[in-house]
Amino acid sequence: MLNTQRKPAIPRDYLQGYMEYARAMSSGDLASGRALLGRMHNERVNARLQQGQKLDGFANDVFSYLHSLGVDPVVAQEGDAFGVDFAIADPQIGFYAIGIECDAPHHELLQRARARDIWRPSVLRRAIPCLHRISSQAWAARSFCKA
Repeated sequence: MLNTQRKPAIPRDYLQGYMEYARAMSSGDLASGRALLGRMHNERVNARLQQGQKLDGFANDVFSYLHSLGVDPVVAQEGDAFGVDFAIADPQIGFYAIGIECDAPHHELLQRARARDIWRPSVLRRAIPCLHRISSQAWAARSFCKA
C-alpha cells in the first residue's frame, strides 16, 4: 500500500501505515508523517461515508454552529467506544485539542455509567486533552430560548 499509493483496504494496510507513521515521527520527518496520517484518516472517513454513516440532525446543527464560529471541526465518529463526534485541532501544533460528543456515547462496552463517564473519558484524555459533551436536551432548550 505504501509503495503503490493505493487506498488502504484491509487491516494489514492500516497497521503498515501506522508503523510507517511511527517511524517517520520518531525520526523527525514530521511532514511525511502528518501526510501519511492525513491520507489514512481521509480514507477511513471516506469509507465510513460510503457505508452510509452520516451525521444526525443534532450533530449537523452542532457542526454548522462550529463552522459559524470560524472553527473547522473534523468528523471523528469511529463507531467504536472511543469515537467522538467532532475533534478540533490546535492550529499551532496540529494535534487535537478538543473532542466534542453530541449526547452520551452508545456502545455496548459503555452500558454501565462507570465505563461511560469515568473509564472512557480518562482513556480519551490521553489523546485529546479537553472533552466536551453537548446534550441534545440543552441544545434544544437553547434554540427555543432564542426564538
